[in-house]
Amino acid sequence: TLRALVKEGGLRLKSPTQNPSSPSWQRELFRYSFMKREKVALLLKHLPHRDRSCRVVDLGCRQGVVSLALSEKSGGSWVFADVAPRPLGEARKVLGDRIVLVGERLPFPDDSFDVVLCLDLLEHVVDDRLLMAEVARILKPSGRAYLSTPRSGGCLFPRLRRLFGLTPEVYGHVREGYSLEELRTLSQDAGLKVLFQGAYARFFTEAVETVLNILFHLKERGGSRDRTGKISPSDEGGWRGDSLLNRLYRAVYPLLRAVTLLDRLIPSRGHATFLEVTKDVQPLPSSSH
Repeated sequence: TLRALVKEGGLRLKSPTQNPSSPSWQRELFRYSFMKREKVALLLKHLPHRDRSCRVVDLGCRQGVVSLALSEKSGGSWVFADVAPRPLGEARKVLGDRIVLVGERLPFPDDSFDVVLCLDLLEHVVDDRLLMAEVARILKPSGRAYLSTPRSGGCLFPRLRRLFGLTPEVYGHVREGYSLEELRTLSQDAGLKVLFQGAYARFFTEAVETVLNILFHLKERGGSRDRTGKISPSDEGGWRGDSLLNRLYRAVYPLLRAVTLLDRLIPSRGHATFLEVTKDVQPLPSSSH
């Protein structure tokens, strides 16, 4: 069972203390997010509905915004984890106590999970090669891992962000991101076989998200940061705290949504990478007689 799995890894799993279906700021934020909704839609194409016996670990749950949407729609028994303690208090309100604080070395036994999610986490850790090796170690040979990161390179949006003080450090990044080739190499070096590669968040979606990040950063300049930086709300106060701005954003949301839909008309590269991988288990050599 999931409880025995976590116990074997030296962890204590408590029963959820709050009904995950209760109203929350995480649900509202997801509803009004562009990139998060696009990410979840892409993942759900590769994550068919799974029964309760399917074990899933989400290694970058942060405040639970994306994790909540995915776990409700794809099924399975979930463990949620992150490398920073601060966001986990907010995540616990919607995900219950199925939450583990981890480092680059993961506290789970070998071949533990059918599905491993490592979404927008690699760019936040110092030793990304170690984390990828750990993803391969805890993944079952028949399982799947899903990776997403910001795409490195490009000129317009990185320069625009830096102009307003949004350096990688403000985002909580150790590195800007990865190209698809870099992410493929990192995965293959860990013994993972790439099954699918793609990208999302094309020009207009990235433009809208960048502007929103800049506005939030300017509003919250000087505030404390977790690993996600200070570019989006990290708690209920950050989302609902300024009711005037909140109402204004909701009012202009349909217009911003229309802008992001222009991505369907103009071909462009996605600004976030996406990989589906599996453990590349080599067959044992036949013994000679």
